[in-house]
Amino acid sequence: MTVKINAKEFEIEEQMTLLELVIRNGLPTDGIVMIIEDRIIGRGKWENIIAKDGMEIIMLQAVSGG
Repeated sequence: MTVKINAKEFEIEEQMTLLELVIRNGLPTDGIVMIIEDRIIGRGKWENIIAKDGMEIIMLQAVSGG
């Protein structure tokens, strides 16, 4: 089973959460948001969402400034 994060494929296991996916693959977590099916998913919700085969995820670095 695979998911795409920013167009790159990653292998997943059954019942793997988004947080487990990110940690296992050494992806950044600080200041990052995910977008899945036009929904913004903040870091606090990653541990509650199960990655599904074929899921397409966009990871963006949140930036602030003036």
